[in-house]
Formats: sequence, C-alpha cells, structure tokens
Amino acid sequence: MRYVYPLEDGGVDVQASNFLSRNEIVTDAFTFQLRLRSSYPVDAMRVTNGQGTIQQLSEGEWEVLIDSQTGSGASVGSGLSDAEVQQKLDENDGVIATQSTQHKPPSVVAYTLDKDIVVYWRLNENLPASVDLVTYKKADSASGTFMLTLTPGIDLAPITEGRDWVFVLDTSGSMRGKFGILLEGLDRSLTALSPAYRFKIVLFSNTANSLSKTALSATQKNIQATMKTLNEFSIGGGTNLYAGLRTGIDNMDQDRTTAVVLVTDGVANVGETEIKEFLKIIENADVRIFTAVLGNSANRPLLESLTKHAEGFAVSVSNDDDILGLMMQVVSKVTHEAMHNINISIDGIKTRDLTSTDISRVYRGEQLIVMAKYSGAGDAIVRMKADISGERKQYEAALKFANESTDNPGLERLWAFATIKSLQEEQGLMGETDDSRQGITDLALSHGLVTKYTSLIAVRESAFEAEGIDLENSARIIRERDARNLRAQANVKSRQQDVQTPIFTQNRSYAGSGGGAFGFVLLLVLLVLGIVRLGLSVYDRVEGEKND
Repeated sequence: MRYVYPLEDGGVDVQASNFLSRNEIVTDAFTFQLRLRSSYPVDAMRVTNGQGTIQQLSEGEWEVLIDSQTGSGASVGSGLSDAEVQQKLDENDGVIATQSTQHKPPSVVAYTLDKDIVVYWRLNENLPASVDLVTYKKADSASGTFMLTLTPGIDLAPITEGRDWVFVLDTSGSMRGKFGILLEGLDRSLTALSPAYRFKIVLFSNTANSLSKTALSATQKNIQATMKTLNEFSIGGGTNLYAGLRTGIDNMDQDRTTAVVLVTDGVANVGETEIKEFLKIIENADVRIFTAVLGNSANRPLLESLTKHAEGFAVSVSNDDDILGLMMQVVSKVTHEAMHNINISIDGIKTRDLTSTDISRVYRGEQLIVMAKYSGAGDAIVRMKADISGERKQYEAALKFANESTDNPGLERLWAFATIKSLQEEQGLMGETDDSRQGITDLALSHGLVTKYTSLIAVRESAFEAEGIDLENSARIIRERDARNLRAQANVKSRQQDVQTPIFTQNRSYAGSGGGAFGFVLLLVLLVLGIVRLGLSVYDRVEGEKND
C-alpha cells in the first residue's frame, strides 16, 4: 500500500512557471506526521529516500514523523545551511522574511519542499480475502452513506500463451531527470518476459515513431539492443500523446493478444487533445491499455478515462516513487488472468446512487469498492458475479447496516467526490450538459468540494456574514474533525462482515512485490487513509478494508 503527499511541481506547465514564483524553502518549522491504524496486521512500513522516523506502536498501528526542529527523520528535499538560505532569499529580492534565519538557533535547518513524501506499508502475507463495510448514519436521518470493499480471494492463473507488449514512452522535454529511471524499470520489465512474448517500443514527443518495424521476441539479444538504443536517445519537445498512442495501436498484430503500457508525465499539449478522439483509436482494437502517470501535473482525467474504456488501469507514479517496483507490479498484474464482467448487487436494504456496480475487468491484487446511499437498517446480502476462465461464478456474503453509525462522517464527502468523478467522466465522453453541470455544482456546494464550477474562497467569516451567506459546511468540517479525534482515542474496529462465513475460500492475492492494490480504486482509498497537512499533526484511522 502507498500514500503520497505531493510537493513537487510537475514541471510541465510552462505558462504557470513563467507567471508564478515558487518558494520551496521552509525557514520556519516543518512537520509531517502520519498515523496509520489498521485492523489487519501491518508487516512493515517505510518512507522513500530514507526520510522520516518510523515507529511501530502496536501490531496494526504505525507512525511516521519528519520534523525539522527536533531533527527526527531526514530532510524532505535537501537541507540548506543558513548562508545558502540567505543567498536564496537575496535572489528573491527579500520576498521572504529573513528574520527566521537571523533569530533561529544554529541547530535549526531550513528545508526545500521540492520532493513528494511517499510512504509505503505492507500487510502481512496470507491474510484472508474479505468483505468490509463502513457506514455513516445519524439516528434521526432517513438515509446514510456506506463504503463496501471486496478483496477477492480467487486464484487467477498465469497466462501461458504468447502475447505482445507495446511500450509507448513519453520523450518530451519534461521527462529529463525521469527518463533514466524509467528505462531501468523498462529493462527489468522486458527481462521478466519469456521469449514467447514479443515487444515493441514507441517513442513520442512532437511526433511519434516506433523503434522497430515489427514486434521483437523478448530474447536477451533483442532486449539488450533495444536498451542500448534507448540509453543513447536524446529527449525533448512537446507531448503529442495522441500520435504516440495511435502509432502504438495502429501497428498491432490483430492475431495476438496485445497490452499497451503508456508512460507519460505531461498534458497532451501537441496535436489532438479531445478524449472522444482518443476513444476512437481504441474502440475497434482488441487491446488493454495500462498507464503509468508520472509526476503531479499529468492530465489524469484523460488518462484514467482512456485506460478505463480500454479495460486497463492507471497507476499514478511520484518522481520519488520506486518506479522500477511499480513497473514490475504492472507486469505482474497483466501476466495473470483477470476477472471479467463483474456485477455487484445488494439485496435486503434500499440503496441508491451507487458509484459503480458493473465493472468490466479486475486484475490480480485489485479490490472492488462501491459507495452509495442507503435507507433503513438491518441485514442484507451482497452478491458478486464474475467470469473467471470462461466460467460464470457467483459469491455472496451477509451484511449488517447500522441504524446509527457516526464514526465516519467523512464518507459523505468521499461519496460525493466519487459521484462527481463519474459525472466528469461522462462529460469527457458525451460533452457537458445542463444536467451534468448542475449535478456537479450541487454536489460540490453541499459537500464543500472544489470543481471547475465551484471555487474555494478564502476570506474572513465576517465577509460571508455581511453578504448573508450561510457557511453550510462549517458544521460538516467540525463533525469530521471531532469524529477523527474520537477514533484516534479508541481501539481500532474491524469492519469485516464475512467472518463467520467467508465469501472466498482462498487468501487474498498480491500483485508484485510488497502487495497492494493500485489502479482505479486508488484515489478513493488514499482519501480514506486520512488527511495530512504540513505543520499540523492530524490523526486518522484507515476505515476502508483496503487499508484496515
């Protein structure tokens, strides 16, 4: 599992870089504190680049601390001396107050916040597959919100027949500093393939081209020759994502199963950029697309929609991630069979506004998350149907929906966020409509979320009072904060529903080293993980099955 606190600028928005001035130097205190609480035992935890002090508090409770004043943990980015800080302040014409460098004790070191904080943890091996349910419902409310997580325990066999791999790699100018690491991951990925597999490399910047006319067998000789060419390649230019993808798909061998791995860090700023045109490329092609989204400025809505409709998945990759490990996870997932045509239904209780119930494909090590509203309380049954190795199978488990459950008020906003995301995906396919625009606006305003139709306005409360504007989400924020504090003081609760009669007979599967389930559910899971703010210690428990 993995949590990322983004700090690094993606470096692909040239207009923003020319317009804005960035100050990444912290001359006052900097503190990052993350508390992980899990009812499923955690085997190990770490922070990339050796950052942070990690302490295990109990079997399922861990803490990460980075503190610039006490010296706990390593620096985030690079530590600077007082003289270096003063020089940088002078270069910024005194925009930053210098009193901290004049009056702080010499032991205090300034930090540059130009690298993401990436935290990994690994659950114990041989954990059971499970069904977990988290609910939020006030006793006097007619409806509540729930998050249902299914962790399959299904043996997905390795794929033995030969297939083709097309690696579509971004070589635009913003890839400088990342391309070498990417090539290392590519080398490991190609080496992991058997000679029965074939591969092709497509490079794109302003235009796109293939390194070979035909797909090459994954022999050591072909891999070494390909990597030699790539290591000598000069990168630069814009990002014509459309040309890269089209070149990769147009030259496929239709007689062989093909997987496309797209790796990019930027926005599509050259050539075609409309998602409708991208979907036309894949609608007549039997291909799965898997995307590694590098950095913090890539066009995630476009890339995620693209991979979803190609029945693949997108993995968000920080520049401080273990890129090699993530590439190997992608290979591990798609070298095994997948579950197809998954349908999830809930009987025995009224549900509405479900975020997703029909899913085309689920890969090894992935989980299924459904969020929705419910009415009433009591017993219910969840059923999951899926095609596995050409056979339709059904699994079911008993659920119990609480009439009053106030531990997790944040579920309401998570549900609203997921619903808005679905509406935005529809807009990408069908275009904006009055209904979709109004739906997004209403959800955002009622749940305090920022969208392209709603903004965050930071003014004193008196300004709202003068205009007669009610701060409807103030009570929500207080409610969420109070619940978070209460959870931090209580014992960790298990949310597993199928303890007596397990839904699956086998243990959960792990994709790649360290386990974890990246892909289309990742964003929701990271939100469930909790909120970590710079300079503020915030404790939150992971309530979703994915992490507890």
